[in-house]
Amino acid sequence: MPVCLTALLTGCGDSNEPYISSRHPAPVHACEILKASEVEAILGAPANKPEETHKDKGTSEHWMSMCIYYSEEKQIGMGISILPHGRDVTGEEAFVQHENELKGAFGDDYKQENVAGVGDYAGWDTTTKQLTIFQGPYMVIAAVNSVNFEDAEALDITRKFSRQFLAKLPK
Repeated sequence: MPVCLTALLTGCGDSNEPYISSRHPAPVHACEILKASEVEAILGAPANKPEETHKDKGTSEHWMSMCIYYSEEKQIGMGISILPHGRDVTGEEAFVQHENELKGAFGDDYKQENVAGVGDYAGWDTTTKQLTIFQGPYMVIAAVNSVNFEDAEALDITRKFSRQFLAKLPK
């Protein structure tokens, strides 16, 4: 079951400039943040070994990490991606800038629903069932997908999954 994580690398370039500020945290590996047992507790079922994609250009400016978990028993896919957003603004301002970039790609009607209580600022895309979160210097995109889920249940589980992940991020 594929987990779609849209517009993940918006703003990434090819520069190999050195560390600039705390806006650019050291790279982290998404699959090392949450252990398989924690994911299984959220799902209430065993999960396959997570699959990680990690891209690191040797600087704290340009990196991304993605981890995908899947429960065959419950037919649930969970994915989380993390990268530095590189903006020297609040979480809400970074979110607005990101959403405006997506409007350029998807049209002026594109809008995410605000989701309170997750990170500094978060928005839910009802079409892709993805939660985009800005917390500190990080942009995190989380998704939980299953053919058995309605939108509200997908958002609820994605919130739980994201909160656990965010709580373990380096400060």
